[in-house]
Amino acid sequence: MPQIVDGIRRSAFVIVDVSEATPNVYYELGLADGLDKLHVVTAYIDTVLPFDVHDVPTVFWANQKQLKEGLKDRIRKIASLHGR
Repeated sequence: MPQIVDGIRRSAFVIVDVSEATPNVYYELGLADGLDKLHVVTAYIDTVLPFDVHDVPTVFWANQKQLKEGLKDRIRKIASLHGR
């Protein structure tokens, strides 16, 4: 766990996939948010997001190509908004 926390602290942004509702993923998303880290949330297209995540902008995907394109688009937007 210390390695994950340290990795989140040092990262420019965090990518989190919530397709499977696992507590550690939600913990990592909450930690990133609490540390004011930029984050990208992804989920498989049929995923029902829980109430505390459903309003977070999410890249929904049905296949690897859609995921790749969605991530590229979101990361470009993050970079342009933060001068990178």
